[in-house]
Amino acid sequence: MRAILIDPIEQKVSEIDYDGNIENIYELLTTDGFKPRFFDVVAIPFGSDGIYIDDEGLYAPIQSRWSFNWHRWKEPIKLVNRGLVIGCDDEGNSCESTSGVEIINHIKWSW
Repeated sequence: MRAILIDPIEQKVSEIDYDGNIENIYELLTTDGFKPRFFDVVAIPFGSDGIYIDDEGLYAPIQSRWSFNWHRWKEPIKLVNRGLVIGCDDEGNSCESTSGVEIINHIKWSW
């Protein structure tokens, strides 16, 4: 299924193929060899998409900071390290992202 990988170290957003395996989320969120122990999901206003992030990113030895802002929000969401955009169906299962690489228009590298 189509997903979007946000890499703040490379300052790059790219489409990837995600196989739906939860273990691969941990691999995709690994930053400079630091694999997250837990992840969380931040809801965004694109269809049913969410940004998966390292739940302990602020404790990571490497911190690449970025923020996501939707034009109607007063404050951006401040995030650390890689993010993975995946969709979610009505039953809570992962599905193809409705976002595209144009999501980069809502990202500011560092904060």
